[in-house]
Amino acid sequence: MPSKRLPKLSSTSTTEAAPFNIKNKHRRSTHNVALRSTIARAKRQARFDRRKAETRDPSLRRERLKQNVPQTLDSKRVSVENPWVPSAELLERAKRKRDEMEGTENDSPKEEDEDEESSDDDIRAHMKDKAKDLSTNIEGAEDSEDEEADEDNDQDDDLGSLYDSDSDAEPSSKRPKPSKAPNPPAKDFSSSTLPEETLNALLSLIPHPTTPPKLLLTTTRMARRHDLYKTLTTLLPNATYVPRGSRFTIPQIASFATNRAYTHLIVGLEDSKHLHGLIIILLPHGPTFHFSLTNFADGKAIQGRGVNTNHIPELILNNFTTPIGRLTASLFQSLYPPQPQFQGRQVVTLHNQRDYIFFRMHRYVFRAVDTESKGSRGDRTTGAEQVGVGGQRAGEDLGIRVGLQELGPQFTLKLRRVERGVCEGVEWEWKGRMEKDRKMFHL
Repeated sequence: MPSKRLPKLSSTSTTEAAPFNIKNKHRRSTHNVALRSTIARAKRQARFDRRKAETRDPSLRRERLKQNVPQTLDSKRVSVENPWVPSAELLERAKRKRDEMEGTENDSPKEEDEDEESSDDDIRAHMKDKAKDLSTNIEGAEDSEDEEADEDNDQDDDLGSLYDSDSDAEPSSKRPKPSKAPNPPAKDFSSSTLPEETLNALLSLIPHPTTPPKLLLTTTRMARRHDLYKTLTTLLPNATYVPRGSRFTIPQIASFATNRAYTHLIVGLEDSKHLHGLIIILLPHGPTFHFSLTNFADGKAIQGRGVNTNHIPELILNNFTTPIGRLTASLFQSLYPPQPQFQGRQVVTLHNQRDYIFFRMHRYVFRAVDTESKGSRGDRTTGAEQVGVGGQRAGEDLGIRVGLQELGPQFTLKLRRVERGVCEGVEWEWKGRMEKDRKMFHL
């Protein structure tokens, strides 16, 4: 008897079998290549059809971009678990400074105009004498260097000139000391944003400059790479570089700089002939900001770089949103004069991304696009001659392209610590456990 064939049992696996399987390896490879080419050709044709439709109706492109928003770490940002709350002492200092600023603005200059003018002239003459003393002392220290003397003694003489010419300053016993107010209990803020009144009082610690700032740049003890610090002076207008040596501490240097009408003290941190940090102090009473510096690239290392023309640059600050971030942005804003020189077409950008601050310096130029070459990028009929002053209306629809040339140098900053006064007490500090969640940013 012929054997009966049993029915084929259905597969119990969760995955379904392929509709067919080509056993020959070369045929299977050729089939897969042809299949991928067909799919890619269909996608390409769909893109072309979509572009034609969006060219006829621009509203289709706007709707598509609204629906297809890419997800980034910035868009997935989460709130800080323990937001920074300024201490009561820092808020007290900020309120006192704000009251002093409001008091000076409200004072009427009608009475005793002649006395005030004469006193202003005396102060200006006095400050000019101070500046002359400082410049002559620094030049004298540089001219009196002996060839046989070592480098350490030369550096001591540089800041020594600041100290020796400080005879006209007020004695330390007569200097007013900041009053220590009792520490009331600090308020708890559940969110990462402070109340508007508290934030405005906090930002008054670093007011917007109304006159060009005056910066003093110095080094660490036993610095060697003086060319790096001279490069930093080209980035900061009205900056004076004086080597530090090993005789004075940072509070002493801050006192010397305050007596010489400096508004900021910048200390470059050097290790193994490389810059690894910056300390920026707002004179006379702080606060103090500590930054780590990485990825320093001199202008000579940038391909196609331009030459800095020493014009006062424009300033762009991006993505400083939190209270500590806005305080940091105010610090950078106070380093540059309030009125840039637009004829230089130079711009300094401080871009905050994931708590890393990228420093870049560029020169820009606006170029007109030919009518023949702009047809492939859309219907743009407005010419470059219709753009307003400064290029504020420049864009693709106006037939304008912006050319950028990097001037250098470039580096990356990261805020590590904020102190209340001149190295008096830690107000905010970055710690390693703050980076456990990549979507949590503090600036």
